Amino acid sequence: MPPTSPVARPMPPPRRLALPLLLAALSACAPYVEGNGVYAERVFDARDLPAFDRVGVDLPVDEEGEHVKASLFAAAASRQVVVSGDENVIQHVEVGVDGGRLGARIGLSSYRVVHPIQLRVQAPGLSAVEAAAQAEVAVQGAQGDDFAVTAGDGAVVTLGGAGGARLTATLAGGARLDASGYPVDAAEVAVSGGARATVWPAEPVTGTASGAGSKVLVKGGAACAVSVSDGATCGPF
Repeated sequence: MPPTSPVARPMPPPRRLALPLLLAALSACAPYVEGNGVYAERVFDARDLPAFDRVGVDLPVDEEGEHVKASLFAAAASRQVVVSGDENVIQHVEVGVDGGRLGARIGLSSYRVVHPIQLRVQAPGLSAVEAAAQAEVAVQGAQGDDFAVTAGDGAVVTLGGAGGARLTATLAGGARLDASGYPVDAAEVAVSGGARATVWPAEPVTGTASGAGSKVLVKGGAACAVSVSDGATCGPF
């Protein structure tokens, strides 16, 4: 009998990764970059950026623990962001505005720098700052009715300017806020996890402080009406 031909079988459909798995796979393939020591700057101005009144600084530290430093100028006349550092590292930094919040991200799984990444931001009408990942943020020229600071993960924020009616600060994870150069009528704080806030209000400071090492320091002689617990303290600066 003549040999029989094998029965043709349909090819199975191509395997598709679910979107979260696909994104995770792509993220895992993000490169490591060693800073080349060539200092460079990238400039984004008002033509590139929609209006924003909040800034988030949370780029991850490099392999040696170098954190990002940011200088924010709230009294500037126009919007601008300058990203500086090693040329082959900052080319991976993306800057964007979402819902009035300026943020930056880096498309690398890890990196090591010669020149630490720095951000210089001109932000007319700046009213809020968010910081994490041990970022060091200095705000100059702040003023207005309300200003809000949110910081965690060892971030340090220094706030200075003409002042305003109210300052709200939410700090955790060893974060630090020095607002001794920002006079306000009222200040409300939520401090935990060993964080520390220094404020300069005319009225008694309100809010909460909890956890050993958490501290609220009050400049100018205003009373402390903060509810403290678990070893936290509140007192004069």
